[in-house]
Amino acid sequence: MALHGVSHRLLWSLLLLTLLFAGVAARAQAISLSFDASGKVEQCTTACFVDAVNGDDANSGATPAAAKRTIQAAVDAVQPGGEVYASPGVYVEQVVITKSLRLLGAGKATETWLQAPGDIPHAESPDSAIITIAGADVKAEVTGLTIAGPGPSVCGSIGAGVFVRDGAHADIHGNIVRDIRDQPMSGCHYGVAIQVGRSSLDSAGVATIRENEILGYQKNGITVSGVGSHALIEANMIRGAGPTEIIAQNGVQVSDGASAMLKGNTITGHAFSPLETTSSGLLVLNADADTVGNTFVENQVSIYHIDGDGVHDGNRVRATKAGVHSHAFWGIVADDPPPWRLPSPFDIQPSKPTQDAEDAAVGAASANIKTIRVINNELESDGSMGGFALEADGGYGQKDIDFTATNNIVRNWFHGVVIFQCPNEPYCTDAGFANVTVRLNSITGNGIGLYSNADEFTVDSTLNWWGAPGGPNTPGADTIVGNVNATPWLCDGADTDSAIGFQPNLSAVCDGFGDLTVTHILDWSGAPPVDGQRFKVCISGPSYPSNNCQTTAGDTLTWSNILVGDYTVAASEAGPEWAVTPPDVVSVREGAPAQATVTHTLRAGAVAVLKTVNWQGTPPVDDIDFEICVSGPSYPSARCQNTRGGELAFGPLMPGEYTVSETTKQGWLATIETPTVAVAPSQTVRVSVENRYIGPMLACPLLDNFNRANTNSGLGGDWTGATNTYRIINHQVEALTTASTVFWNRTPFLFGPDQVACVQLAPANRFNGHFALILKAQNINDYSNGMILVSYNTATQQALVETIEPGQTGWAVRLAIAETFAAGDVLGARASATGWVFVYRNNVLIGAAPTSHFFTNRGGRIGFWLFESGGARIDDFGGGATPSSMVSAAGDALPDVEEAQSRTIYLPAVQR
Repeated sequence: MALHGVSHRLLWSLLLLTLLFAGVAARAQAISLSFDASGKVEQCTTACFVDAVNGDDANSGATPAAAKRTIQAAVDAVQPGGEVYASPGVYVEQVVITKSLRLLGAGKATETWLQAPGDIPHAESPDSAIITIAGADVKAEVTGLTIAGPGPSVCGSIGAGVFVRDGAHADIHGNIVRDIRDQPMSGCHYGVAIQVGRSSLDSAGVATIRENEILGYQKNGITVSGVGSHALIEANMIRGAGPTEIIAQNGVQVSDGASAMLKGNTITGHAFSPLETTSSGLLVLNADADTVGNTFVENQVSIYHIDGDGVHDGNRVRATKAGVHSHAFWGIVADDPPPWRLPSPFDIQPSKPTQDAEDAAVGAASANIKTIRVINNELESDGSMGGFALEADGGYGQKDIDFTATNNIVRNWFHGVVIFQCPNEPYCTDAGFANVTVRLNSITGNGIGLYSNADEFTVDSTLNWWGAPGGPNTPGADTIVGNVNATPWLCDGADTDSAIGFQPNLSAVCDGFGDLTVTHILDWSGAPPVDGQRFKVCISGPSYPSNNCQTTAGDTLTWSNILVGDYTVAASEAGPEWAVTPPDVVSVREGAPAQATVTHTLRAGAVAVLKTVNWQGTPPVDDIDFEICVSGPSYPSARCQNTRGGELAFGPLMPGEYTVSETTKQGWLATIETPTVAVAPSQTVRVSVENRYIGPMLACPLLDNFNRANTNSGLGGDWTGATNTYRIINHQVEALTTASTVFWNRTPFLFGPDQVACVQLAPANRFNGHFALILKAQNINDYSNGMILVSYNTATQQALVETIEPGQTGWAVRLAIAETFAAGDVLGARASATGWVFVYRNNVLIGAAPTSHFFTNRGGRIGFWLFESGGARIDDFGGGATPSSMVSAAGDALPDVEEAQSRTIYLPAVQR
C-alpha cells in the first residue's frame, strides 16, 4: 500500500523541480499566457493542480505555480477524463465529482488531508459526504488521500466519507478513510467510511475498493446497498472500535439486493458488548456476496449471511470471549436471524429480515432457496464459553437454506457446528433446510463438535475428522448431538495440503461400505515383457472425489471400505507407448466386491537393420556370416541374428533407447550408422551397418631404416637404380628434384609371385607429390618390361594402383580410391600370385584390384619412386615375400582378363 504514496510524492517532486528550473522568466511567461484575449483566466484542461497553502481558485490550475486552492474548483475546471493533483496540505471542503476523472493526492501518509467542513449537511441528507461521486457513465479514481472526519456535532453530524451513487463507477484505492463519526462517537446510526449505492434513495453505485486503511468510523466501514450496486473489496485494512457499548458497528455491509466480492481483506474489532443486537465483520443482508482469503479477527460475528447466496472460501477466522467482551460470538452464520441474534444494519429498506420477525412470519411460506457454501476456511477460538464456529438457522425467514460446509478446520470453539431449526414457536415460518452437508472437515477440540435439533432430516456429516480414530463420541474426539449421520468418518486427521483449509487423507476412512477389485492386464503385443514396468490405476467417486490411485504391474487391485456409489476407473501416467482400455462406470454396492478390468496394450515398435558388405574390390567369399545384436528395454541381454547381408528385423519392442552392435570378425571393419536409436511407439527405426573387408593386417618385414650417415646423393650398396636422385639426411630418404625409380639390391632381391612392400611417409614439411611403391618390376632399367606401382597422390588425396607391361603404350590405372594419408602414415602394398594388388594404410586394407594375367604367378623386384616429389622424404622401407600369415582364401581368385580390362584406364607413357 505504501507504493501509492511513493508514486505520488515522486510526481510532485518532478513537477516542482520542473518549475524551479524554468526560472522567474518562465513563470512570468506562464502568467501572461494564462489570460485569453478578453482578460479572462484560461482554465486547466487535462490536468489541474491544487495547493491548499499557496493556491487561489482564481488561478488557472494549469501548473503547480498557478494552482487552485480548493479541490472542488479543480474538479469543476478539469475536462472529463482529466486529472486533479492535490498537493500536500489540509483541504477543508466537500468534493462533488460528476464527471470521469482521476483525483490524486500526494500519498496515504497523511500528506493530502481532505477534512470534513464544519457546515457539512446533517447525516440524514444524501449530500452529507466528504466526497460524492455521482452520475451514470461517470468513472472516477480517488487515491492518495486521507479522507477524514469527524463531523461537527454529537449525533448525525456526518453521513459518509465517500459516497458513490446514481450509477457512478469508482476506483478507490491507496487512501486512509478515518473518523467518519460524530464528535465524540455516538450511538446514532450514521457515519459510513465508504458508501456504494443506497437503497433508501433508489440509487446504485459500483466501486473497486482496494488497499485502503479504513478506521474510526461510527456505523460501518463499507456499505454496498441497493439493487445494481456492486463492489470489489480487496486488500483493505478495516478496523472497528473493538468491543464497545456505544454502537453496533459492521466492518462491511452488503444489503438490499447489492452484491460484492471480498478478497484478501483484514477486518477486525467489531463487537457490541450489550448483545442487544450484534456487530459483524461482514454483514450480508438480502444480498449476494462471496469472500476469498480474508482474515477476520475478534468480531462478534465474523461473517453474517442473511437471505442471500454466497461462497465463503479460504478465510481465516479467530474470535474469543476476551477479545469481543460478549457472552456469545460466532464465526460464520447462515440464516434468517432468530429474535435473540438480530443484526444491526445501516439504512435498510422496510420489510427486510430485521424488522419484527414475528410480523414478518405471518402467512409466510418457503418459496425460495438461498445457497451458502463454506469451504476451505480455518475457524479458531480458545475454547471460551459462548463461541459458535459455524451456524445455520432455518425457519426464521422466507427462504429455505441450502448449506454446505466442506474442507474447513473448526478448532477449539464452545460449539463447532450448529444446525438449528426454529422449534415450533409462534414466530417460526414454514422455511427450513433444503440441504445440510457437513463433510471433509476437521472438527476438533470443541465442547460439542456438531449439534442439530432438526428431527425431520438427517445431517450428512460423513467423512469428517473428529479428533480420534474411533470417530465422534469416542475418547479424544468431539461429540455429536442430534439426528446426524457421521458414518463413515476419517480415521486420520492429516492435512495433505499446506494451503488454508483441510484436505484430508481419504484413504484413511473408517467403517466403509463396499469393496472394489480392479484386474489389471498387460498386453505386451508380442514384445518381451520388461521388468519394473508399473502403472497407476485410479478411482474417483463418493469416497474419492479427487481420485485415489494404486500402482500395479498386471496385478489385482482392491479398494476396501469405500462408500457405496458409482466410481470411475481410469489409468494415469501410462505414457504414449501404451493404449489404455478402462471400464465404464463401476457401481459399488454392499456385499460382493465390484469388479472391473483395466488393460494396457503396448504400442510396440521395431528396429530394422540393413546390412551391407563391402569387399573393397576383393572377390566375395561365400560362408561369411556376421552377427548383429540389439540391446535395450526389451533385450536387457542383447539379442543377436546372423546375416550375410540384407535386412534383419528386431521386434516387436518396448519403445525406448536401443543399441545396435556387431560381433567383431577378424579381417573386417564394421561401421554402424547410428549405434543408439530411440524407438517410438508403433514405429520402426532403420539402422545401416556396413562391413568393410580389410583382410589380414599387412605383415611387411623391415629392410632398411636408413639410420646411417647423411649423403649428398646415393642410398648405399643395398640399392640400385637411380639412387643418385636421392640422398640420406637425418636417417631419412629425401628425393632430389629429378628423383626416379630405385630397387632393393641386397640378396635376395628377387621375390616370388606373392610379395609385399611398404614405406613410411615423411614429416609434414616434406609431404608432397607422389609416394609410390614398386612391385614385380621385371627390369630395373626399363619399366615398360613390366611393373606395378602402388602410390599416394598428396594433391588429389588418392591411393592408386597402376601397371605397365610389354606392348602397353601407357600406364593402366587399376584402382583409384579416395583416401587421406597423413605424414607419418605407412603406405603398404601386396601383389599376390593371382595378379590381385592390395593397398594398405597403416597395415589396414583400404582397397584391392586385379591387374592382368601378365602378373599372375610372376615375381620381380621391389622398390620405391618419389615422382614429382622434390624434397619429399620417406623412412623405414620394408618388403619381401608375403608372409604365410597373410595368405587367405578371400580375394585370392582372379577374375577373367576381360573383366580386369574393363576396369582399366590407360595413361600416356609421357606422364611417367
